[in-house]
Amino acid sequence: MTLSTLCSASGHSYVVGMRVSMKLSRHQVIGSVLLALIVLAVLISRAWPLLFPK
Repeated sequence: MTLSTLCSASGHSYVVGMRVSMKLSRHQVIGSVLLALIVLAVLISRAWPLLFPK
């Protein structure tokens, strides 16, 4: 992991760039896809009456 910071005149440090090289595990990918599908299903179910009015 590489991290570069830049200090301003007021003393605050800002993160310029962060590159994290890590391999995602299968559980993380499945969990992320499952969470995305759940959120998409909730959004579609909430918007269904607006998309298809009677």
